[in-house]
Amino acid sequence: MRTKNKSSLLFCFLVTLTIALVTSQAFAIPTAQDVANQVIAAMEDGKTAKEAVETAVASAIAEGMSAKEAAKAAIKGAVEAAVVLGQEVNAAIQDAVMGAASGAIAAGQDMNAAIEGACEGAISAAAAVNADTTLAAQAAVGGSVNAAVEHKQDSAAAASAAVSGAVSGAAASGLNPNETARVVYGSAQGANAAATATGQDAAAVAAAVQSSASDAAAAHGLDSGTMAAAAASGTADTAPLEAYSPPEAPPPASPEPPATELDQVEPEPDPIASGM
Repeated sequence: MRTKNKSSLLFCFLVTLTIALVTSQAFAIPTAQDVANQVIAAMEDGKTAKEAVETAVASAIAEGMSAKEAAKAAIKGAVEAAVVLGQEVNAAIQDAVMGAASGAIAAGQDMNAAIEGACEGAISAAAAVNADTTLAAQAAVGGSVNAAVEHKQDSAAAASAAVSGAVSGAAASGLNPNETARVVYGSAQGANAAATATGQDAAAVAAAVQSSASDAAAAHGLDSGTMAAAAASGTADTAPLEAYSPPEAPPPASPEPPATELDQVEPEPDPIASGM
């Protein structure tokens, strides 16, 4: 009798363990590379960056990944696929940011969290493939405003999240302060262009971009004033994108050397000249 009970208990334990293992495997949180690979495969099959990223982000969130991390991973795949397929990288970035926002909304999550992650991933991915990170920022943040318009959300809040992500991506990629300022410039330019084109409150978007750039700079140990100035310049578009360079503090003036006795001696009159 005891043997039968022990056998039954052992059988029940094994069945329970098997179910637990199968369940854990079925609901395992995907890795960032899993999400990126899903986007790459979808784009190779003919999906647009927006379609591929939207599906991947919604799926990853459903499997337990945060909206921010899912979007960051998905846009990495979109950039890699665009390079391999010969597509325009910045167009893919803009579409991918919009897709990330749509995927988050479809999964019932915060759109701006996905936008922040997507813009962070966009700068990191662009840097990794030696693409122009300033143009990548312009496309990514512009895409964030477009996404807000598409889903009837606050465009200023979307742009703020996007700029925060772009600065984080610049920091993660090891960009120097001047390069990061150019990323901020491109972000502001993209936000302003998208807000103007879609009839949004461009002034509110610009204010949100400058505030976010300043806060993000402080969080990453950068000069807030420089980043805010870069954002203001990008919004005003006062210089061509390729010609922009962030403001630099003038070098400190070197102190005047102390006067010597030789400096203080007045020259004697020329006797020849005085005699003439």
